[in-house]
Amino acid sequence: MAFPKVIVFGVDGVLLHPLPALFTWPGETLGLDARTRGLVIRSQSFGIATVFVTERTLPYAWRIVATLAPTWTICEYGALVVDRDGQPDAEWLAHLTPWIGMSGQQRDGPLWRFRAQLASDGMITDSTDRLASFRYTSVDGTDPALRALRTIPPGLTYKADATGITFLPATANYVNAVRWLLPDLGCNWPEIAVIGRTDADVALLAEAGHPCTFANAAPAAVKLVAEREGLTAYRTSHDGIHDVLLRLQP
Repeated sequence: MAFPKVIVFGVDGVLLHPLPALFTWPGETLGLDARTRGLVIRSQSFGIATVFVTERTLPYAWRIVATLAPTWTICEYGALVVDRDGQPDAEWLAHLTPWIGMSGQQRDGPLWRFRAQLASDGMITDSTDRLASFRYTSVDGTDPALRALRTIPPGLTYKADATGITFLPATANYVNAVRWLLPDLGCNWPEIAVIGRTDADVALLAEAGHPCTFANAAPAAVKLVAEREGLTAYRTSHDGIHDVLLRLQP
């Protein structure tokens, strides 16, 4: 078997699973178990680079992945690329300048003007700890949220999940962020393994030379990996990620 040069991990639903409160962060019910941590570090000992992707903010993601020595981390649904020292990649943010402004903190691009427009319509949004996206939290898909989707300006897009909507530049997504990193990683898609579980991971799985998922993952992910003759783990929770990682290492 040819082993991958890079493993891309979905953080949400792949690395994190229920753990006793002793092993989780305050206010959280999910955590990273010791064996998963050990297997990630073991893969790195074979020269396999690791990239972590998540819809969450950098502070949230970093407290999870910092001890895993990530080669790169991709946050905010692909809107933010973070280096191994936990610093946002300035070149990636510059690439998004037409939508977010020069740094993302100046709040002078179309993304932030759209947020101001929503605020004028009475919608409460949140950009706390976000450099290239903002979020509207919705419990029931209310009318303001639906109006926002109808009025989204060209060049922007959104990602909806069970608790709300994230607005971000249309060019910012997991696939484009990983593609941006390929020269630094020194490989191309056929040499990359992607371990994904959610609908947000499906586009990445479609590109990967080694697509991996779990039998209880989102149906679209399970279907795609089966069609691509990738790796599907049939055990759940931490055991499933252990099975996948062992198959991807020498």
